Amino acid sequence: MQTRKTKDTTPAILVVILLFCIPRHPLGPFPSEALLNWSSVQSRLAWGVILLRGGGFSMANVATVITAAQSKTTTTTPVLNQTLYLFFCRAPA
Repeated sequence: MQTRKTKDTTPAILVVILLFCIPRHPLGPFPSEALLNWSSVQSRLAWGVILLRGGGFSMANVATVITAAQSKTTTTTPVLNQTLYLFFCRAPA
């Protein structure tokens, strides 16, 4: 049987889910709003940073996959060069 280690993101996501579920006033009056609601998250979260990090992670994954494919064959070098050229040089401003 293979053991799996818990990553750092698992408890963080669990705490955020609990913040959406735990009532603000647990002893009364019922029903009480949650400690965290979606409108406050939506207004205060820096969505641009999250999208920037996600884009960076996806570009790193693409570079890793292309590099792995490139090690198997030498015909992917022009494809990588064309992809990077189209992405960085031809992107609309």
